[in-house]
Amino acid sequence: HALARDAELVVFDERGAGNGLLLPAGPLREALPQATAQHQRVLYTHGQSSTALPGAMASRRLGQAWPLAAWAVGLSSAAVPLQSLHGRRGPDGRLLLAVAGIAAPQKFFGMLQAAGLSVEPCPLPDHHAYAALPWPADTADVITTEKDAIKLATLPAVGIGQGKGTDTGRTRIWVVPLDLQLPAALVADLLTLLFPNRTP
Repeated sequence: HALARDAELVVFDERGAGNGLLLPAGPLREALPQATAQHQRVLYTHGQSSTALPGAMASRRLGQAWPLAAWAVGLSSAAVPLQSLHGRRGPDGRLLLAVAGIAAPQKFFGMLQAAGLSVEPCPLPDHHAYAALPWPADTADVITTEKDAIKLATLPAVGIGQGKGTDTGRTRIWVVPLDLQLPAALVADLLTLLFPNRTP
């Protein structure tokens, strides 16, 4: 709060203000204002308002599926449409394993299922350390988030950082980014706050 600011973006997901309490008793990092200040803008990431504050709506969608090694070096030509993983099963008939060590892993699983994928959810604690791989060695395909991929790419068992390959044994690891699209009007408004003297 001691920092001066030209613009401030207040972000809410579908939980809104929750129970209205600050961390750790509730979800808020600071008290919910009754109204926004002149330099503040509100963004809702779930497509609808979840507080009484007026704000812009972002839209979320899953991006393409990237092989882990390609994702680690930004090789976009290796990404494939998410639909190409439809019906993917291992030799033993197991579903595509969806792994997520994020705050709300069910959101990720739900978006995969809404995209038509049949997945076996593997929720992990937020900020999971990945001291070891959380799936059996004979798992055919794993689909995960970018937050998890950052840690997986540095594991010796995966070997991406050492240039050893793309997989862990026979396991193919797919990274699916979550694309958050901001309304153009909000972006323009923030740019005006940050650079009031700029010409369009």
